[in-house]
Amino acid sequence: MEKKESKSNIPFNTFDIAKAIRTEFLSEYVEQHPVGSFINDANSQQTIWMNQRAADIMGFSKDRRNHINYELGSQYCHPNDLEVLRIAMNKLHTSDETIESTIQVQPENGKWKWLHIYIKVFQRNADGTPYLISGALIDITNPSTQEPRLKDMLSENQKLRQQLAICKLSKREKEVMQHIVKGLTDNKIAEILFLAIHTVRTHRKNIYRKLEVSSVAGLVKLAITNSFA
Repeated sequence: MEKKESKSNIPFNTFDIAKAIRTEFLSEYVEQHPVGSFINDANSQQTIWMNQRAADIMGFSKDRRNHINYELGSQYCHPNDLEVLRIAMNKLHTSDETIESTIQVQPENGKWKWLHIYIKVFQRNADGTPYLISGALIDITNPSTQEPRLKDMLSENQKLRQQLAICKLSKREKEVMQHIVKGLTDNKIAEILFLAIHTVRTHRKNIYRKLEVSSVAGLVKLAITNSFA
Protein backbone atom coordinates (compact mmCIF):
# COMPACT_ATOMS: atom_id res chain seq x y z
CA MET A 1 0.00 0.00 0.00
CA GLU A 2 1.33 3.43 -0.91
CA LYS A 3 2.58 5.50 2.01
CA LYS A 4 2.68 9.27 2.34
CA GLU A 5 6.14 10.79 2.17
CA SER A 6 7.57 11.81 5.51
CA LYS A 7 9.00 15.26 6.18
CA SER A 8 12.18 13.56 7.42
CA ASN A 9 14.47 11.08 5.73
CA ILE A 10 13.43 8.18 7.96
CA PRO A 11 12.14 5.25 5.86
CA PHE A 12 8.86 4.67 7.69
CA ASN A 13 8.08 0.99 7.41
CA THR A 14 7.60 -1.65 10.07
CA PHE A 15 10.84 -3.47 9.27
CA ASP A 16 13.36 -0.68 9.76
CA ILE A 17 11.57 1.84 12.00
CA ALA A 18 13.44 0.66 15.11
CA LYS A 19 16.81 0.90 13.35
CA ALA A 20 15.91 4.31 11.93
CA ILE A 21 15.05 5.74 15.33
CA ARG A 22 18.32 4.52 16.79
CA THR A 23 20.28 6.32 14.09
CA GLU A 24 18.53 9.67 14.55
CA PHE A 25 20.26 12.53 16.34
CA LEU A 26 17.77 12.44 19.24
CA SER A 27 17.84 8.68 19.68
CA GLU A 28 19.80 8.86 22.93
CA TYR A 29 17.38 11.42 24.34
CA VAL A 30 14.36 9.29 23.39
CA GLU A 31 16.04 6.21 24.78
CA GLN A 32 16.75 7.77 28.18
CA HIS A 33 13.53 9.75 28.52
CA PRO A 34 11.76 9.10 31.86
CA VAL A 35 8.43 8.59 30.07
CA GLY A 36 7.89 5.25 28.36
CA SER A 37 7.66 5.64 24.58
CA PHE A 38 6.60 3.19 21.90
CA ILE A 39 5.56 2.91 18.24
CA ASN A 40 2.85 0.54 17.00
CA ASP A 41 2.02 -0.80 13.58
CA ALA A 42 -1.61 0.39 13.29
CA ASN A 43 -2.62 -2.52 11.08
CA SER A 44 -1.34 -5.41 13.21
CA GLN A 45 -1.52 -3.50 16.53
CA GLN A 46 1.95 -4.82 17.29
CA THR A 47 4.58 -2.76 19.05
CA ILE A 48 7.63 -2.46 16.80
CA TRP A 49 9.79 -0.25 19.02
CA MET A 50 9.94 0.98 22.61
CA ASN A 51 12.45 2.88 24.70
CA GLN A 52 14.10 1.59 27.85
CA ARG A 53 11.59 3.20 30.21
CA ALA A 54 8.67 1.48 28.48
CA ALA A 55 10.56 -1.81 28.65
CA ASP A 56 11.15 -1.29 32.39
CA ILE A 57 7.47 -0.55 32.99
CA MET A 58 6.47 -3.73 31.14
CA GLY A 59 9.14 -5.82 32.86
CA PHE A 60 10.88 -6.77 29.62
CA SER A 61 14.43 -8.06 29.60
CA LYS A 62 16.92 -6.63 27.10
CA ASP A 63 16.50 -9.63 24.82
CA ARG A 64 12.72 -9.49 25.10
CA ARG A 65 12.68 -5.80 24.29
CA ASN A 66 14.80 -6.31 21.19
CA HIS A 67 12.40 -8.95 19.91
CA ILE A 68 10.29 -6.82 17.57
CA ASN A 69 6.62 -7.58 16.94
CA TYR A 70 4.88 -8.21 20.25
CA GLU A 71 1.55 -6.79 21.38
CA LEU A 72 2.11 -4.21 24.07
CA GLY A 73 -1.63 -3.60 24.47
CA SER A 74 -4.01 -6.54 24.16
CA GLN A 75 -1.47 -9.20 25.12
CA TYR A 76 -0.88 -7.67 28.55
CA CYS A 77 -4.06 -5.64 29.10
CA HIS A 78 -6.57 -6.62 31.78
CA PRO A 79 -9.61 -8.31 30.15
CA ASN A 80 -11.91 -5.66 31.58
CA ASP A 81 -9.88 -2.93 29.87
CA LEU A 82 -9.66 -4.45 26.40
CA GLU A 83 -12.83 -2.63 25.36
CA VAL A 84 -11.51 0.61 26.88
CA LEU A 85 -8.34 0.19 24.83
CA ARG A 86 -10.31 -0.62 21.68
CA ILE A 87 -12.42 2.54 22.07
CA ALA A 88 -9.26 4.65 22.43
CA MET A 89 -7.66 3.06 19.37
CA ASN A 90 -10.79 3.52 17.26
CA LYS A 91 -10.76 7.27 17.96
CA LEU A 92 -7.46 7.53 16.11
CA HIS A 93 -9.12 6.70 12.79
CA THR A 94 -10.95 10.02 12.76
CA SER A 95 -8.76 12.21 14.95
CA ASP A 96 -5.30 13.74 14.80
CA GLU A 97 -5.52 14.66 18.46
CA THR A 98 -3.65 12.88 21.23
CA ILE A 99 -5.95 10.30 22.81
CA GLU A 100 -5.62 9.58 26.53
CA SER A 101 -6.77 6.55 28.48
CA THR A 102 -6.02 4.62 31.64
CA ILE A 103 -5.68 0.84 31.59
CA GLN A 104 -4.48 -1.96 33.82
CA VAL A 105 -1.73 -4.21 32.49
CA GLN A 106 0.16 -7.22 33.77
CA PRO A 107 3.88 -6.93 32.93
CA GLU A 108 6.02 -10.00 32.54
CA ASN A 109 6.96 -9.88 36.23
CA GLY A 110 3.33 -10.71 37.02
CA LYS A 111 2.42 -7.62 39.09
CA TRP A 112 -0.59 -5.63 37.83
CA LYS A 113 0.02 -1.95 37.09
CA TRP A 114 -2.16 1.02 36.20
CA LEU A 115 -0.86 2.91 33.17
CA HIS A 116 -1.92 6.26 31.82
CA ILE A 117 -1.39 6.12 28.05
CA TYR A 118 -1.15 8.77 25.35
CA ILE A 119 -1.51 7.68 21.72
CA LYS A 120 -1.44 9.63 18.47
CA VAL A 121 -1.24 8.84 14.77
CA PHE A 122 2.42 9.21 13.82
CA GLN A 123 2.04 8.39 10.12
CA ARG A 124 -0.97 7.79 7.86
CA ASN A 125 -1.40 5.80 4.66
CA ALA A 126 -2.23 7.53 1.38
CA ASP A 127 -5.93 6.82 1.99
CA GLY A 128 -5.80 8.55 5.37
CA THR A 129 -5.94 5.44 7.55
CA PRO A 130 -3.43 5.18 10.43
CA TYR A 131 -0.13 3.53 9.52
CA LEU A 132 2.10 4.09 12.55
CA ILE A 133 0.97 5.08 16.04
CA SER A 134 3.23 6.73 18.59
CA GLY A 135 2.49 6.48 22.27
CA ALA A 136 3.66 7.19 25.79
CA LEU A 137 3.23 5.27 29.05
CA ILE A 138 3.18 6.65 32.58
CA ASP A 139 3.03 4.25 35.52
CA ILE A 140 0.37 5.51 37.95
CA THR A 141 0.07 2.34 40.02
CA ASN A 142 0.41 4.39 43.22
CA PRO A 143 -2.14 7.17 42.63
CA SER A 144 -1.50 8.76 46.02
CA THR A 145 1.78 10.06 44.61
CA GLN A 146 0.28 11.34 41.37
CA GLU A 147 -1.43 14.54 40.39
CA PRO A 148 -5.19 14.80 41.11
CA ARG A 149 -5.95 14.75 37.38
CA LEU A 150 -4.43 11.28 37.05
CA LYS A 151 -6.49 10.11 40.01
CA ASP A 152 -9.56 11.38 38.19
CA MET A 153 -8.56 9.40 35.11
CA LEU A 154 -8.44 6.23 37.20
CA SER A 155 -11.93 7.00 38.49
CA GLU A 156 -13.23 7.65 34.97
CA ASN A 157 -11.70 4.42 33.74
CA GLN A 158 -13.34 2.47 36.55
CA LYS A 159 -16.69 4.05 35.74
CA LEU A 160 -16.37 3.18 32.05
CA ARG A 161 -15.46 -0.41 32.93
CA GLN A 162 -18.54 -0.64 35.16
CA GLN A 163 -20.80 0.78 32.45
CA LEU A 164 -19.48 -1.73 29.93
CA ALA A 165 -20.00 -4.54 32.45
CA ILE A 166 -23.61 -3.45 33.13
CA CYS A 167 -24.33 -3.39 29.40
CA LYS A 168 -23.16 -7.00 29.16
CA LEU A 169 -25.62 -8.21 31.80
CA SER A 170 -28.56 -10.19 30.45
CA LYS A 171 -32.03 -8.65 30.48
CA ARG A 172 -33.05 -10.87 33.40
CA GLU A 173 -29.88 -10.05 35.33
CA LYS A 174 -30.62 -6.34 34.95
CA GLU A 175 -34.15 -6.90 36.26
CA VAL A 176 -32.83 -8.78 39.27
CA MET A 177 -30.19 -6.11 39.85
CA GLN A 178 -32.84 -3.37 39.87
CA HIS A 179 -34.72 -5.17 42.64
CA ILE A 180 -31.56 -5.90 44.63
CA VAL A 181 -30.65 -2.21 44.53
CA LYS A 182 -34.14 -1.41 45.85
CA GLY A 183 -33.38 -3.57 48.87
CA LEU A 184 -35.68 -6.48 48.08
CA THR A 185 -34.91 -9.96 49.38
CA ASP A 186 -34.34 -12.94 47.11
CA ASN A 187 -37.73 -14.34 48.13
CA LYS A 188 -39.50 -11.13 47.18
CA ILE A 189 -37.63 -10.86 43.88
CA ALA A 190 -38.55 -14.46 43.05
CA GLU A 191 -42.20 -13.67 43.76
CA ILE A 192 -42.24 -10.53 41.60
CA LEU A 193 -40.41 -12.06 38.65
CA PHE A 194 -42.08 -15.49 38.94
CA LEU A 195 -38.73 -17.22 39.38
CA ALA A 196 -37.48 -20.00 41.61
CA ILE A 197 -35.52 -18.77 44.64
CA HIS A 198 -32.50 -20.78 43.44
CA THR A 199 -32.63 -18.98 40.07
CA VAL A 200 -32.64 -15.57 41.76
CA ARG A 201 -29.68 -16.53 43.91
CA THR A 202 -27.80 -17.71 40.82
CA HIS A 203 -28.53 -14.40 39.08
CA ARG A 204 -27.34 -12.48 42.14
CA LYS A 205 -24.09 -14.48 42.22
CA ASN A 206 -23.48 -13.86 38.51
CA ILE A 207 -24.23 -10.14 38.83
CA TYR A 208 -21.73 -9.78 41.69
CA ARG A 209 -19.10 -11.66 39.70
CA LYS A 210 -19.58 -9.72 36.47
CA LEU A 211 -19.61 -6.34 38.20
CA GLU A 212 -16.81 -7.27 40.61
CA VAL A 213 -18.72 -6.41 43.78
CA SER A 214 -19.15 -8.54 46.90
CA SER A 215 -22.10 -6.99 48.73
CA VAL A 216 -25.40 -5.20 48.32
CA ALA A 217 -23.75 -1.99 49.51
CA GLY A 218 -21.12 -2.29 46.78
CA LEU A 219 -23.79 -2.97 44.16
CA VAL A 220 -25.87 0.01 45.29
CA LYS A 221 -22.82 2.30 45.15
CA LEU A 222 -22.02 1.06 41.63
CA ALA A 223 -25.63 1.57 40.53
CA ILE A 224 -25.74 5.13 41.87
CA THR A 225 -22.38 6.03 40.30
CA ASN A 226 -23.57 4.79 36.92
CA SER A 227 -27.15 6.14 37.17
CA PHE A 228 -28.58 2.62 36.95
CA ALA A 229 -32.29 2.74 37.60
